[in-house]
Amino acid sequence: MKIIVLTSWLILSVSIAFSNAYMPLKDTELESIASQFPPLEYLNPLDDGGLLQPFLIVRIPGTENSTKVQNHVNDFFIKQISQGQNSSSSEIPMWKVTHDSFQDSTPIGDNITFTNICVSRDPELAINEGDKARTRKRLTLAAHYDSKLYPEGFIGAIDSAVPCAILMYVAKVIDKALTRKQAFLNENGVGNENNQLGLQILFLDGEEAFHEWTSTDSIYGARHLAARMENEDIENVDGLIGSGLSSIDTFVLLDLLGAANPRIPSYFSETHDLYNSMRSIQKRGRNIKGLFQHKRRESNFFSSPSVSENVHFLGGTLGDDHTPFWQRGVPVLHLIPNKFPPQWHHLTDDVDHLDLRTVHDWAIIIAAFTAEYLELTNFILDQ
Repeated sequence: MKIIVLTSWLILSVSIAFSNAYMPLKDTELESIASQFPPLEYLNPLDDGGLLQPFLIVRIPGTENSTKVQNHVNDFFIKQISQGQNSSSSEIPMWKVTHDSFQDSTPIGDNITFTNICVSRDPELAINEGDKARTRKRLTLAAHYDSKLYPEGFIGAIDSAVPCAILMYVAKVIDKALTRKQAFLNENGVGNENNQLGLQILFLDGEEAFHEWTSTDSIYGARHLAARMENEDIENVDGLIGSGLSSIDTFVLLDLLGAANPRIPSYFSETHDLYNSMRSIQKRGRNIKGLFQHKRRESNFFSSPSVSENVHFLGGTLGDDHTPFWQRGVPVLHLIPNKFPPQWHHLTDDVDHLDLRTVHDWAIIIAAFTAEYLELTNFILDQ
C-alpha cells in the first residue's frame, strides 16, 4: 500500500511537472548532485583519469592533440556511459556520438581538417517513431574544444577546456535520471509532448581565429554545422533523429568559464526567463549548506534582478559559436562574462589560474539547470 501511495504521488508530481514544462529541483535533489557527483572529483585538473585534465593540452584543429581530445570525448560517452546500456525496446545506444568532419581554407593553409563532435540522447518514443521524431526538440549545450595557435603553447583552460569538461560532467549527473524517467514513463504511460525533449551536446572545433578574428577566420565548426543542419531541415535527408536546426529548442553556449569572479549578463531577450532560472539556481543553492563553495554573499555569477530586467540585450554584438545558429533563428542562452578574464588569450590561461571554487559552482549550476529543463524533478534521487 505504501508503494502504491508513493507511486500515485509520483504520477501526480510528474504530471504537474510536464504540464508546467520547467519545474525547479527540490533542495534534496540539488544536494544529491553535489554529494553523488562531487564536481572536483570529476573536474580535478591534475587527475589524468578525470574529465578535465585530457583537455589541458594545446588543441589546434587537425593535429594529433586534437584527435586525443576527440578520443577522450568518444571514450567517455561510448565506453563509460553507454557501455552495456541499451534502450529497453531497441538496440540503439542511449548516447549517440557522431562526428561532423570537414576541411576548410584558413590563413595558415588550405584543407585544414575540423571535427565537430555531436552527442545526443533522445527519449525512446522519439527514436521509435522514426521520421516523426524530426519534429522533436532538444536542449543543446555547446562549447568549443580547440585552442589558439598563438601564443605558442596556449592551453586555454577557461577557453574552453573547463566548459567542455563541465558538459561531460552534466551528462554524467543526469544519465541515470534520464533512464529512471524513461522507465517510469514506459511503466505508467504518463506524460505529453514534453516527453519528447532530448539532449544534444556539441563539442565544436575551430572557434579560435588562426590570425585575427574575422567572419571567415573564426567559428569554423559552428558555421559549418549550422549550415549543414539548416540543409537537413530543407532536404529532409540522412534519417537522423531530431536532425536539423528546427530540433534545437534552446542553444546554450558555455565560454570563458573557470576564472574567478565571473559576471554573466542576460544577452538575449528571448531566453531571459531561462537566464533568470539559472540565476535562481545559484540564489536558492546558497541557502543549502555545503552545496556551493562560494559563500552566500560572494561572487554572484549573474546580474541582479533589477539590472537584468532593465538590461540592453547585446547578444547580437558578441561574435561566438552561437552566431550562425542565432542568425538562423535559434534561441540562444550565452554564458560568457561580459568582462573577459585577464588571462584571456594569454599563456596565463592555464591550470594555475583556474579558480576551482568557481569551476565547482558552475558545474552544479549547469547540471541543475539541465535537469530542470529536461524535467528530471523526482528522478534525480535514486528512490
